[in-house]
Amino acid sequence: MSQIVTPRGKAIWPHIQTPDTRFNDGEWNCKVQLPMSDEVKSQMSMIDDEIEKAKIKFDGKKKAPVPYDVEGDTVIFKIKQKSTVRTKDGGSFDTKVMVVDSKLKPIPSSVNIGDGSEVKVSYKVRPYTAPVGYGVTLSLVGVQVLNLVEYQNTGFGEEDGFTSESVTPVDEANFKTEEVEVQDEDF
Repeated sequence: MSQIVTPRGKAIWPHIQTPDTRFNDGEWNCKVQLPMSDEVKSQMSMIDDEIEKAKIKFDGKKKAPVPYDVEGDTVIFKIKQKSTVRTKDGGSFDTKVMVVDSKLKPIPSSVNIGDGSEVKVSYKVRPYTAPVGYGVTLSLVGVQVLNLVEYQNTGFGEEDGFTSESVTPVDEANFKTEEVEVQDEDF
């Protein structure tokens, strides 16, 4: 299946610059919160059609969870890709995610793209069968960052009050160091 691009949406805890290794060997992922629209409904319908094809292909009796959640008037697409793919012959290869800005220029991996960034995400629909059942996964191909919210791991938000600019730094000249001769004496 060809690549599909979501409409503009809000990234939810994206791991697109470094893989998420919390639960496995490594996974690129980006959940995208999208307002319900005709385009989003069309993509959901196409995903549902691909799930039905997977049922026939794998002779499935049990359906795995769909790769999206509907929450009121919004939809969250769950898009992911393994950072290392193991092949049937025992080999493996690493994957990368194309991450670009609004002008299609690559974004350096040092930029921490965070929760709330406005993005478009490119993905492919891939069928699978597993003990949880048959289904499809939305395989992450690339991300276009349209409005960056940089991730900061402080846990704090900006507040009114004290700012470090209001403090005069201590002049380092006040702390001159001099060598002092120490004599061996009993104390």
